[in-house]
Amino acid sequence: MNKAIQYPPGYYIQWAGQFEYLQAAMKKLQVVIPFTLLIIFVADLFQPKSVTKTFIVLLAVPFSLVGRSG
Repeated sequence: MNKAIQYPPGYYIQWAGQFEYLQAAMKKLQVVIPFTLLIIFVADLFQPKSVTKTFIVLLAVPFSLVGRSG
């Protein structure tokens, strides 16, 4: 059942639709997310002027999202 299909010159097969959009989004997010975290880190570093305090604040953010559910 694994037959090779011969296409005329100039024709090709390409994945499209949601798969293609997912791949493009993942590629963009790999650049955007680290850049955004760097900007937040630098902006937060200006206030206390301490790397340790800045890391403490940034580590508190994910834990604050958990919060209480009731």
